[in-house]
Amino acid sequence: MIAFRSLIVAGILAIACAVPVVASAAPGYTTGNVNLRTGPNTKYRKITVVPAGARIEVYRCASWCRINYRGYRGWVFGKYVAAGPVYRRAPGYRRPPPPRSGFIARPRWDRRYGAWYDGRRWYHNGRWYRRPGFSLQLRIGP
Repeated sequence: MIAFRSLIVAGILAIACAVPVVASAAPGYTTGNVNLRTGPNTKYRKITVVPAGARIEVYRCASWCRINYRGYRGWVFGKYVAAGPVYRRAPGYRRPPPPRSGFIARPRWDRRYGAWYDGRRWYHNGRWYRRPGFSLQLRIGP
């Protein structure tokens, strides 16, 4: 009976070892146009050019990074890879002018919320707000 259980456990372990491990990838993007190569050196063949700002999956990274770009797996130089998702502003976005009145201290531009901040409140779309988020506020009554 014990030998039978050992045989079953050994079989399960053999099957678990035979199943290929799926490599986990982190999101990233390229900071410039970079060649995707078959190996981690400029001597390897070029597969394609990955454009600046392209979304990629990063498997491992040192001086050269192993990535996946639109189904192409290869290596790119690590200097042109940044971790994290791509955040892009809409084309034609311009910072609105600062408020002309109503501020306590001279306002500064807060990039996190895309609004002017005077130390206590945010100014966005011609209004002052106590908290970022700029949600719709409904007033009931007079």
